[in-house]
Amino acid sequence: MDKTYVFYHDDADGHCAGAIYKFHHEQTPEAERTTELVMSTIQYGYDSAKTFPVEEQSVHYVFLDFCPKREDVQMLHDRGHTIVIMDHHKSSEWVKELDTTGKKDPVYIRVYHTLFQSGCELTWDTLMDGKKLPPAVWMTGRWDMWDHKADERIVPFVTGMRLILTDPATEDGYEFWKACFDTLDCLPADAPEEEKAKRMHWDVVMQLINMGQVAQMYRSAIAEDRIDNLHDMVIGGKKFLMLNADLKDSYDFPVYKVTDDYFGYGWYKWSGNLWKFSLRSTGENDLTSIEGVGGHKNAAGFAMFGFQDPSIYIKAANESN
Repeated sequence: MDKTYVFYHDDADGHCAGAIYKFHHEQTPEAERTTELVMSTIQYGYDSAKTFPVEEQSVHYVFLDFCPKREDVQMLHDRGHTIVIMDHHKSSEWVKELDTTGKKDPVYIRVYHTLFQSGCELTWDTLMDGKKLPPAVWMTGRWDMWDHKADERIVPFVTGMRLILTDPATEDGYEFWKACFDTLDCLPADAPEEEKAKRMHWDVVMQLINMGQVAQMYRSAIAEDRIDNLHDMVIGGKKFLMLNADLKDSYDFPVYKVTDDYFGYGWYKWSGNLWKFSLRSTGENDLTSIEGVGGHKNAAGFAMFGFQDPSIYIKAANESN
């Protein structure tokens, strides 16, 4: 049996996309399946040699809500492996050039890329043959696209998700998503009034939303306590207001302290072998215009190896003041 390595971004959007791919795979009866899935999260700053070891035979690679480095895409293709990439990050638009659709190349590269959907929305629409988008997928997608005001349940739903296991490579995580995919009795904010009255009847999802509402209030209070640790950094010539902390997202950050003097804001943490930076901005301040930063226009990040010192950005800020 063939082997398919499915890599998905290690966040809510990526977990959802990975679960959708696995869910689609399981629609084929087990006796008729021709490939075995090997599920794994992936994050920016990955180690190419460890992530893509040399295989004795050709395998398939699928990347969801994520795009590997250009040299790695080329390397995997040169090794004779087929590749499918479904991504929506602005920093990976270049990968569309590598799509081999229409070419007589059995070692294909298929690229599905858009800036107007999240990774999980794109994966659902690509694989699920026109089936209605489940509300959990829609809420997760709108969260990742920063369309948080599309429905009042989006922020507490995703906040609640962080209290449970959602990685589809785990049994509990995948069971959660499978239940979500079967829950259709929830509608977006722009649904007709008579349909809005319908409520989700799946208790677990409602509990997640309720748990998330409580957690959100707690997070707002904690964000206030971080004010004394704010400091300036200059990254790629742009000034940022930063925290050295392990934040989940911008709701953990005292955003009201970010003035027009800053290109954006963010946080960074030590992960054991890397410094991981998460950056946020608004309006026309394009984070991907900074060399080495990958992701979306207003939500992106980068990593530094352990032997590098992030205080260089603090020094740059001090020198610019």
